Amino acid sequence: MNAQPMINFFDALKNCFRNYINFKGRIRRSEYWWFMLPINVVSALLIILLSLYASRVLGISYTSSSSGSYPYNPSPYNPDYPSPSYDPYPYIPSYTRVKYDKKSTRALIIIFVIHIGCIALPVISATVRRLHDVGKKGNYIFIGFVPFFGGLTLLILLCLDSHQNSNKFGPSPKYGNGDLDKNTELNPLTNEIITTTDNKIDTLLN
Repeated sequence: MNAQPMINFFDALKNCFRNYINFKGRIRRSEYWWFMLPINVVSALLIILLSLYASRVLGISYTSSSSGSYPYNPSPYNPDYPSPSYDPYPYIPSYTRVKYDKKSTRALIIIFVIHIGCIALPVISATVRRLHDVGKKGNYIFIGFVPFFGGLTLLILLCLDSHQNSNKFGPSPKYGNGDLDKNTELNPLTNEIITTTDNKIDTLLN
């Protein structure tokens, strides 16, 4: 069965944000990952920025003392012990607490909260429709919270190819309309992965 042309980046963003409260239907793999690409990049940058700023607030900024050539030996009985005009600890790092800036902290937190608020529903709805595209119910999104294998299993499901035929969630966005088959066969890779994990996931969710 011939596949439809891959959706482009801007159409994927437009479709996913436009359907941010639509939990029905299906979206193909390319549309989902084009949509998730800028969201993941922006989220990672914000997390890095917040982490760096938090390290400053918590006093983990690294400073070194003045330059010199004397090793660390504070004993006054050492004949080579430097006079007070020299730094006896030239290569020993020191840690200083940076002054807490409430305005900057508040601004960063507000930006992060706005970002999460803007992407939460679109990401959830797009993920649910992507799961529909591989024949799984939307509540499979919760397996991402299962420790160890949950996140990996969800990632594998989101990376699988579309059902070639229509399923109970609608026609295939990649391969077009096909005969509705409740027992739609998956491609070999999808079938192998789903077969080995389906029963365990259903047990966890039911």
